Amino acid sequence: MRLSLFVGLGLAVTALPAAAPKRQPPDVESPPGKTCIDADCHGNYLGRTVLHGPVARGKCDACHRYAGRKHEFEYSVPLESLCTSCHLTRWWPFNHEPYAKGECHRCHDPHGSEHRMLVRSNPAKEHCLECHEPAKILPGPHRHGPAGVGACIVCHEVHGSWHEKLLVQEGKELCRMCHDDTIRQTAAFRHIHEPIEEGKECTACHDSHSSLSPALLKAGTEKACLDCHEKERDRWEGAKYRHGALNSSEGCLDCHAGHGSNISKLLVAGELELCLRCHDQEIVSYDAGKLTDMARLFRQNPVLHGPVARGQCSACHEPHVSSSARLLVEPYPPEFYAPFSEDRYKLCFHCHLRELAVEPETALTRFRDGERNLHFVHVNKPDRGRSCRVCHEVHASRRPFHMREWVPFGPREWKLEIGHAPNEDGGSCAPGCHATKQYRWSPAASPGGSP
Repeated sequence: MRLSLFVGLGLAVTALPAAAPKRQPPDVESPPGKTCIDADCHGNYLGRTVLHGPVARGKCDACHRYAGRKHEFEYSVPLESLCTSCHLTRWWPFNHEPYAKGECHRCHDPHGSEHRMLVRSNPAKEHCLECHEPAKILPGPHRHGPAGVGACIVCHEVHGSWHEKLLVQEGKELCRMCHDDTIRQTAAFRHIHEPIEEGKECTACHDSHSSLSPALLKAGTEKACLDCHEKERDRWEGAKYRHGALNSSEGCLDCHAGHGSNISKLLVAGELELCLRCHDQEIVSYDAGKLTDMARLFRQNPVLHGPVARGQCSACHEPHVSSSARLLVEPYPPEFYAPFSEDRYKLCFHCHLRELAVEPETALTRFRDGERNLHFVHVNKPDRGRSCRVCHEVHASRRPFHMREWVPFGPREWKLEIGHAPNEDGGSCAPGCHATKQYRWSPAASPGGSP
């Protein structure tokens, strides 16, 4: 503890047994047979655990002198110089205000105390808070351990320091005194939060005393992050759709590590694992109705959409905010039946060739009859085109080519069978919407394109 510094500064205190004090000099004019610290006068000083040396020796005149009138005394030297007439002082670039003014008595009792160094109250608990109001220092419910119990001397010097705010160390070295394990663990990560990597102090993000937010963040998690991540802040302002995870008590820290991670973007887990921490149950969304239990869907459907198989949910979904429903990175028709335009299918054309939907004839797909492009036939209609979701599952399926087994149809979601059956050179389709039809593609003409 920092209290040991007092001794090195010459502020020695004597803890002596209450021996019989010497009598005062004659000019004090004490009552006959009495001394200053007799029991019925100032004897209460002798009952204290730690006594100031002169008091313990009965040398009241070390600090007080007779003022010339009966039983009236004054300081032997001016008060601001009284302590320094015995105790050596030292000056630093930054000094505690009472120490700089010679007002030692504001913190130390000049006669005796129950605490070391004659401190008026417990220096490791509440002493500093007698002047530094708790309402200003500790306004929030989340408190730094030392500050919460009033042990300010863990971080601050009591008289003076070479560092601002009387800190015992500067910057990260101060935090390292207690949090060395966290600092060392952070340094070992492959990806480190930029403020730490740039050598900024921990107080760039954390309040050193207390906060309204967990982890002593200076502001709520979202504001604390967006104060630096300006590009994200600009995107979030006025965004139409917002990821529900951002509204949790942990905010950004639900998905991102505050200090460092072995996964890019400081994620606390791989994308798919991270998403399934919440999407392992049905979720009621304010903008998209009931969201599927994705963990169960993947368990029951082994044929995964490519991005899902690679664990890349962000290939299709924005993790934070979006202008498209279901946080999609690009527009995609939410309806089963919709007029076709390339802009409405930007999401699919991130990976899939646009020719599949815009060319009447092509050899780039096996879903064709000769050269006739059957994707174009189904999708590219100006009034009632069928979106990709009518025939394909977008996440996972039990059938080849991510084909659906049925489509929900009508207000009561009747299950409309699709009845797709591929074979070596084509296939057949027997949905409820039209009679069974056969198609055949020419192996010689196909470059092995996607279905």
